[in-house]
Amino acid sequence: MVTPASLVSLWYVPEGLMLGDLTPFLGIALGFCFLLGGCFGSFANAAAMRLVRDESPILPPSRCRFCDKPLGWRENMPLFGWLFLRGRCACAKFTLPKRYVMVEWGFALLTAWLAYAVPLIIFAVFCVLNIIIVIALLTDSEAMVLHPPSLLLGTLIALAAAALIPHWPIHFANALLGMVIGGGMIFLTNALYRLTRGRNGFGAGDIWLLGMIGACYGASSAVLIFFGASFVGAATGITLILAKKGKLSSKLPFGLFLSVVFLLYPVLNMLLI
Repeated sequence: MVTPASLVSLWYVPEGLMLGDLTPFLGIALGFCFLLGGCFGSFANAAAMRLVRDESPILPPSRCRFCDKPLGWRENMPLFGWLFLRGRCACAKFTLPKRYVMVEWGFALLTAWLAYAVPLIIFAVFCVLNIIIVIALLTDSEAMVLHPPSLLLGTLIALAAAALIPHWPIHFANALLGMVIGGGMIFLTNALYRLTRGRNGFGAGDIWLLGMIGACYGASSAVLIFFGASFVGAATGITLILAKKGKLSSKLPFGLFLSVVFLLYPVLNMLLI
């Protein structure tokens, strides 16, 4: 039987392995994973920016949004490119948001932590899932847009992992149920909101996103992440109202809150349980 403890155990550092036990080889491996995570974060940044503009997330190669000049290796360098250029494009006419370097460093740290905390196959799967989630986070925060095709891909990957990878912490049935309950909660909540208020409270993309999250973590975790994201969203809304930067009817990117809670969920589980 699958229990919350078995799900949480996925994220525990192997018993007896502590930071003081790091060998030079393991340190080099984690450093490599840190740099790899920076590359993943750089790709997520570029893909999100392109998807918001209805462009291919992969081709053509990156170009300056101001002068249309192809970006060189310095501009494309993960983690340090933004710092070397002091947050500006090479033509010095386009300012790059700070979120670019924040996403790269955050993804690098998360990837190194995953490499240290989980088996290799689980690490590989969640690197892909995290890329999809971070792209959703960025597109929703920038334009309140989520892209169902990428979220469907993430859902299928999570279901396949639950079905095919030995010792995956949740069974396929739980992953499937998590997908249904996750998407269903958003759908039913929005239907009730529309019935009482005459307009949508959630976007269709939020249904796909929480469905993917449920497929990753199972039914009970999908519920916890939904309420966690709701709490973060409510706190954000109250803060904006008190700062006179928003009002009760202001729209907030719920996909952003779901994505943040998803990324922090395993870390919080390890620290709190």
